[in-house]
Amino acid sequence: MLRGAALAAKIEHVDAAGYGIQRDLTWNAHRQGYTIVEEPITFVERERGSSKLGKDVFVEALAKTTSMGLEFRVGEAQRALARVTPAARQAAASAGSLLRTIGRTGKHAASDLVRGRRNSG
Repeated sequence: MLRGAALAAKIEHVDAAGYGIQRDLTWNAHRQGYTIVEEPITFVERERGSSKLGKDVFVEALAKTTSMGLEFRVGEAQRALARVTPAARQAAASAGSLLRTIGRTGKHAASDLVRGRRNSG
């Protein structure tokens, strides 16, 4: 449930139809600092008919939710990088170079061990 003012403020930012509206409204409300609470409801097993939720609804929900999450995480990473000082960037680049060198050394050592076992067998 949303208060009328909250719904009016959020509805224009919703890019979904059907069941996706709830996801988008909740995500936008959360991002803007609204309090989100869960109100439990009890569902009764269906006695007749079939679900309106087809495979297409599931696939759309999975794709859209994943896309929204990735977009959010990329934005977080970009904001974090913008706050990093040049000295910290240089240290990170050096650490990355060191890790790549260690990885190559480990790969060569493993290859040498395998080759040594082959030659000695």
